[in-house]
Amino acid sequence: AGDVPFLVSVETNLNEKVSTTVYEQQTGGLFFRPIPIEMIRTVHTSPQLNVQIDDMVASCSVPTGCSVTFSDNAIATVRDIQPLAGVGGQVFTIYGIAFSNFKEDITVLLG
Repeated sequence: AGDVPFLVSVETNLNEKVSTTVYEQQTGGLFFRPIPIEMIRTVHTSPQLNVQIDDMVASCSVPTGCSVTFSDNAIATVRDIQPLAGVGGQVFTIYGIAFSNFKEDITVLLG
C-alpha cells in the first residue's frame, strides 16, 4: 500500500470538539522471524515440499521447484513379521512391499 496518511478523518455526530495528536513512531518495515511460509510460496502446478528446521523455513535450491508426487507404490508397507515372538538374538523376517533394495536405506527398531 506504500506510504499512507497517519490518520484517516472520520465524521461523527459528536457535539463536542475532539482533538487528536498523531505522530510517527517508526517509518515502514515489518519484522517476521521466522518468515511465515505462506509469504514465500510461488505458483506451481504440482504440490511442493515445505521443510522447517528449528522453526526456520528451508528454501528449495532446485530452479524448477521442489515438486512432490504421492504414490501408494512408493510407500513401504509391512505385511507380516515372522516369528511374531522370540528371544534376544533370534533372526526374524519382515515381509512387505516397496522396501529399498539397499540394506543401508532400511532401519528396523524393536522394542
